[in-house]
Formats: sequence, structure tokens, C-alpha cells
Amino acid sequence: MAVDELDGAVWVLAKGEEPTAVPIAEFDQLRVCEVPGPPVLGAAGRLWRANNARQSTGVKGSWPEYTAEVAAARFTGVTLGRRRAAAIDAIALDRPAPPGQPALTSSELDWYQACVDAAGPLSTLLDRLARLPAARYPSRVALLLRRAGDLMADREQADRARTLLEPFVEDDPDARALYMALAAEPVPFTAAFVKDFTRGLGGSPYPEALAAVGAAIADGIRPAAFPPGRAPSVRALDAWLAGMAGSGLDGAVDVLGPLSPDLLDDLVDTGALTRMPAGSTPWSPTVAGYLRCRLEPGTAPPDDLTAAGFHSELARRYFLAGADERLSALPDGPKVRHYRALHAQRTGAPHEAEDLEPVARKLVAAVARLREPGTEARDLPEVVAADPSSWALLSEAGLRGHLRLDADLRLRYPACAAWLDLCEVQRLVFDGSWPEAAAAGRALVTSGADEAVLDEARNMVAFVEWQLGRPTVAIRELEQALAGQYNAGLLVNAALVAAEVSTRSAYPHLAAMTRFAEDPQVRKGAIIRALGLWLADDTAEEYPPEVADMVRRALGAPLADDEFHRSLLLTSVFHDTAWLSDGPVAASGTDQSAALAYFRLRARAIQPERKEDFADVARMLATLWARSPRPDWVRDQRDWLRDLIDRLVHRKFGEAPGVTGMVEALVAGKLLELRDELIFTAQAGAHVAAALGNDGDALSSDVEHRLLFGPVRQYWARLTDLDTDDVEPVGEEIGRCVVMSGLAMAVFTEQVFEKVCQRWNELIAQERWDVQNRPYLRQNRVKALDLLDTWIGRCRGYLTAAERLPLSQDIQAIRDNIQKNIRDWATESRRLRNML
Repeated sequence: MAVDELDGAVWVLAKGEEPTAVPIAEFDQLRVCEVPGPPVLGAAGRLWRANNARQSTGVKGSWPEYTAEVAAARFTGVTLGRRRAAAIDAIALDRPAPPGQPALTSSELDWYQACVDAAGPLSTLLDRLARLPAARYPSRVALLLRRAGDLMADREQADRARTLLEPFVEDDPDARALYMALAAEPVPFTAAFVKDFTRGLGGSPYPEALAAVGAAIADGIRPAAFPPGRAPSVRALDAWLAGMAGSGLDGAVDVLGPLSPDLLDDLVDTGALTRMPAGSTPWSPTVAGYLRCRLEPGTAPPDDLTAAGFHSELARRYFLAGADERLSALPDGPKVRHYRALHAQRTGAPHEAEDLEPVARKLVAAVARLREPGTEARDLPEVVAADPSSWALLSEAGLRGHLRLDADLRLRYPACAAWLDLCEVQRLVFDGSWPEAAAAGRALVTSGADEAVLDEARNMVAFVEWQLGRPTVAIRELEQALAGQYNAGLLVNAALVAAEVSTRSAYPHLAAMTRFAEDPQVRKGAIIRALGLWLADDTAEEYPPEVADMVRRALGAPLADDEFHRSLLLTSVFHDTAWLSDGPVAASGTDQSAALAYFRLRARAIQPERKEDFADVARMLATLWARSPRPDWVRDQRDWLRDLIDRLVHRKFGEAPGVTGMVEALVAGKLLELRDELIFTAQAGAHVAAALGNDGDALSSDVEHRLLFGPVRQYWARLTDLDTDDVEPVGEEIGRCVVMSGLAMAVFTEQVFEKVCQRWNELIAQERWDVQNRPYLRQNRVKALDLLDTWIGRCRGYLTAAERLPLSQDIQAIRDNIQKNIRDWATESRRLRNML
């Protein structure tokens, strides 16, 4: 995110708190990320919008939020213009006024808010305008003119608007015209009023021309010349008169905003207005929706079609989509009945033939005759040859070879002739006549037919070659079909055939499917097929770059299938770890965002150079586990982590001390069953104890009680909560962990014992010659024995903890050996104390 430009470089906020300088040439090559949100005017607004988008829409951003706020603050108070832009942007983004805004008056801020609210609820706009000083901000007239249609439909709001217009009626002809139009009793459109309206354009240097305009408009004709003026309604009326006189207005829609739907209908009917403008329109959403239904019904949303009563277009869409219930629910009308009859014709349901339009009626009758049972060949009539939409209904007859097209119609309708020839190729393929099918298909390929027909012919030839055991020839035919336009079916076939040549040969075709197929299920199938080929390829040792690219592309765009999204994340965790750790991955919705954060953390935890570890993974999993409702996949990940811990701890003690954080996170989050909680905690303690023992150290008392003695106490306290079959195995596992940890403690205590004995002898030797310090030296001998007794006592704690626990014979032997050592150390400690 660019925050400044200085000394030939753009300063970019990417990660961390400080912006980074990027040379302008390099900056210009960076990919642009479109940030969703309302339009903004200033630099501060752009930074605020980026912060908002990162929080609410999942836009990737690693900068701290406050860093962007600080950068934005530099642009909010430098000049009055920037303060105003920042105020307008803050309103548009629904955020508090930025620092420095007290320099702007409350009226100015209300005006900006009114401009933002202009297209929103009418009452909100009028509330905002009512807060302005009564005789100021004359531009409010233009805002109200844009809502003239809505105001005329609401008596209460119209009266409020008239109050707001009163201060401007005398000097502004637009205000006066709207004021009169909103009166409770309509004002007749008379010549006197029009002349008064044109005279009201004060300051015009063309008074005679204005008078002529008034007279011409009153007579319903277009003036010969229209003088300059500022009234939008007059300009709109002039444009309407021009359109009615034969002028095209597609390039002048900006001045048509004040016209009513009836007048706009006139322009559409005369051909003056033929298309919707690109981008924004000068009309209210309701009027713009109505016009779109009239001019471009195929692009109008269903709500607009319903509101405008364009049921014929809705009927057409419902028919094509097979939505018979919606089609049946539409209000009755000729077009609606036509499409209902077509739907009944397609499904074989009874219907009235008269409901069909005459051309369709004739076509349907011809198709019905051609589909009648029989084995004789029938000639296609011209009405069928001319209408490709009917051919699909005749495909079965065409595949049986029961349709003919005479020479004259073949010349006049080459597309129909090519379709029949393709049916013949398909018939030969279905009959298994491989040589004949290949010859007919290649003949069709050279006929100059439509590309879609040629591609299907090559597809048939490729299938024949594949059946004959020549996949290399088959793939060559398919690649020729793929050279121009093509469909997903060709890509699928190419991938299938190429896979027989080699696994890698299929990857480019599968990759093309992920890029060009419109159906998300086809793209998904291509990726699954690519992964399957790779996993089944015994010669492939590494993750193929082609497959990695497919997975990355899929994850880089929104996916509707949450489960598929997670499967690709999991694949990347294992095989594309570094990319997933920081790569551009999209997430649609809360569940996908949570899955992305979790699996990205898993990927980072795998990498030794990263600070994240699997304890962090366990903590995040515990957070997800606490959600309500809990995502289904979280339980699977809990089971995976549980199995991972189970494998790690069941190895030589001391090799897995790192499981402690994972275990404690899962226990704290209540993710484990009691059996696993007790065993894993004790095993974690035993691994830490053994690892410290290998390094000549020992467990702290806190860790000892938390990881070893704690599970023992919990085992006895919750014995009845365990399954009967688990009581002894769990007790034996805990006992093994406690005794082996006790062994590590005994080894350490033996080292302490040897050091204490050595120190005792040194102190005794010193006492022989250092007579004056004998009290001090004696005190040190006491301290040495106290230290030894402390460690002896800690060793006894392990034996006490292991009491009554079921122990195997080997573990019992180790416990007995520890006990013997404790007795020996204690005996020697008492003997030495008696010598003090």
C-alpha cells in the first residue's frame, strides 16, 4: 500500500510498522489489488478504505492497523482541500471525523453527509438537508431534483421538500419548477408558466431567445436555437424534444436525469435512446432499473424485471433454466403462456397449441412429426433447418440416420448439414465402425463447417484413434481441436488420452481446464485428477510444478466449496509448505478464513526457521474447538493432532520433550478424552524428565507436580469416569511414566550424592588445618547434607506417587532399585550427620 513518493521511490506499507522504499520503475510492475469499498476522494480515504477492507472482507494486509492510521493522518490536515476530502471520505466510510476537522463548520459536514445520502432513503436525505442553514447551500435544489419522482410519490416527504425549496423559489427557476410540481394540487402546464419559467433564468444575455423557447415549448415544438442556461430540467426537456425530432441521445444521457419514466419511454419508442450508459446513470435506481428492462432486458436483475412488470423476460429466463414452478407463478400474458407451452412441449405435458406464437407453433409441429416412431428416413423442412434450437430435440433421430436434408437446403443451411454429418459420425462411433467413423470425421473436418462442429468431429476421430490403441495420434487430433475456441469436454478428453502417453503429458490439459473452464465443478475435477495422477505415478518423486500451479491458482480465487478449499490447503501443507506460509490465498466466509489461518499456521510450524511451533497449532485448534457452532473439520484436525502426539510420545523417553506445549494446550481447551489427557500429560512429563536427565539436570518441582503427580491425583479422583477396560492400562501407563521419571531423578540424585560426599571430604580435610573457621565449615557440611536430603525426598515422592498403581514386572524392578538407592543414600546421610 503506497503511502508516499519521494526521491524517485514510492514508500510502501507491506509488513511491520515502517514503510519500505520501492523504486518507481519497480513499483509500476507490481500487481494492483482492487480494494472493495465506497469511492473516496483523498489519500487519507484510500488508506482508511484499505484498513476497513482488510478487517471486513479478507483483503490480505500484514501492516498494523495503527500504522496505516498514522500514515493517513498526514493527509487530513495539510490544506483546507485535504481536510474537506478527508471529511467526505470519513462520511462515506462511516468512520468518525478525522483529527483537524474542527476547522470545518458543522454545516459543511452536514452538506457532505447529505451528498453521500443523496441516493439513500429519502427521509434520511431530507433530515440532513433540514439541518443546513435555510437560505444557504443552493445546490440542494439539484439533489432534490434527482429525487423528484420519489418525492411526487410520497405526499409527506413532498411537503418537507417544498419547505426546503422555499428560500430559493424566487431566484432559481429549477427550485420554482420543482416547488410547483410538488404542490398538493398539480399546476397546469400552460404557456404562461413555461414563459415564466424561461424568464426566470435570470442574468441571461439572450432574453429574446428565452422568450422564443418558452413559446416553442408551450406549443410542443423544439426551439430552433436554445440559449445557454443552468436549469437542468430545461436542458432535459430540450433533449427530449430533440430526440422526438429524430436525434440520437445515447451520447447525451447525462442531461436526461430530470425526465419522468413516461418521457423516457417516448425516447425509447422513437429510437432516440437505444442503450444504457456504461457506469453510473443520472436516474434514480428505480428509474434506471426500469430503463434497463426496456433497453437491455437480458442484463436486468430479476428484482428490476419484477418491479417493472417485464414478465416476458422473466418467463424466457425461467424456461431456459427449467424453473417450471417460477414460470407457473408469473402473471398471465401472451409471452408467459408461450413459454409455458414451450416448457410443456419439452416435458411432454399437455398444453394448448394456440398458446405458442405462430412461428414456434409451426416449428413445434414439424419437430413432432419428425420424432414420430418409424424407421424410414424423413426430410427436414426448412423451418427446422433454419432453427438450430430445434436440432437437439431431433438428436436421437439424427443418430439413427432417420433424417435427411435435400441438396438445396444443404447449400442454404450449411450449419444444419454439418450437424447431420456430425450425427452420422457419432452413429458410426456408437456402432464401433472405427475406420468408417474416422474417414467420415476427417471428411467433416475439411468441410469448412462451424468450429464447434469441427472440434466435435476431431473429438470423435480422436476417440476412434484411442480405441485403436493409438493415443499419440488421438492427442494430436485433440490438440488441433484445442487450437482455437474449445469447450471443457475437449480438455477433459485431451487430459484422459494424454495420461495414457505419460502423466506429465496430461498436466498441461488439466491446467488449461482450471484456467478456462467456466463450470467450477470442471475446474475442481481437473485438480483432483491431476493430484490423482501424481499420487498414482510411482516414478514421480517430487510435487510437480504444474500441479502446484493448479492448486495455487485455485486457492488464489474464491471457492464456493469449503471442503475442497480445505483439501487444497492440506495438500499445500504437506507439499507446498513455504508457499502456503505466506502465499496469496483467498477465503470466502468465516469457515474458510478460519481454515486458512489454521493450515497456514501448520505450514509455518513445520519449518524450523519459523518462530511458530506445534504448540501454537494446538492453541489455535483449542480456540476453534470452543466456537459455536464448531466447524466439522476441527474435530478431524483434533484427531490428527491427537494421533501425532500418540506417535511422538510412544518412543524412547527423552526424544519428545517438545510435545508438552501441544498436550497442555489440548488439555486446557478440553479437546482430549480423559484417557488421553492422563496418558499424554504423564508421557510429556516423562520425556521432559528424561531429556533433562540426559543433560545432567532435573525437573523443577512445578513441572513435576503439573505433568506427573497431577495425572496421578486425577487418575485416582476420576477413576469411575474411565471405561472399565481402560482403568488398568491407563494406570500402568501413568505408573511407567512416573517410575521412569523417578529413575531420571535418581540418576541426578546419585550425582548430587557424589558431589556432596566429595564436598564433605574437602570440608573435613580443611577443618584439620583451618581451626578458626571450623564453625563455618561445619555449617557448610550441614548445608550439603540438607541438599542431599532434599533430593532424596524428591526421589521418595516418585515412589509414593507410584504406590498402588499397576506396574509391569520390569517397571516394578526399576522402582525397587530406586528404593534401594534411596535407602543407601539416606543411611549414609544419617551416618554423616552423626559425625557432626
